[in-house]
Amino acid sequence: MWLAVPILFADAVIGVTAFLGILLGAEWQVTLSPALFGSAAAVTALIGVGAEWPRSRQVCVRLGYAAALFVTGLLVGGVTVPTLVAIPVSLPALVTIGCLCRQERPSALSRR
Repeated sequence: MWLAVPILFADAVIGVTAFLGILLGAEWQVTLSPALFGSAAAVTALIGVGAEWPRSRQVCVRLGYAAALFVTGLLVGGVTVPTLVAIPVSLPALVTIGCLCRQERPSALSRR
């Protein structure tokens, strides 16, 4: 499940940015940036620490997936996403992130 979190994160950021653009009456469209994918790569590296796989596979997948996200950001940097596409596509990501956080929170509290 942790492999989906960085993509959900990036999707949610795109949607929130597009929504704020509407609220502000901005003329610009949301643009994919290397910074967004770099942040998603950082989320991957942090979340991947908790994955329970054999050590060699965990390091390979965690670092490889983060590197793939970062390279993707460099390749698609500057691509514009229309606001009318960004908002509806990000709604499922926001709901999923909320559900994941809600599921994780009770287990984190019970460990204390």
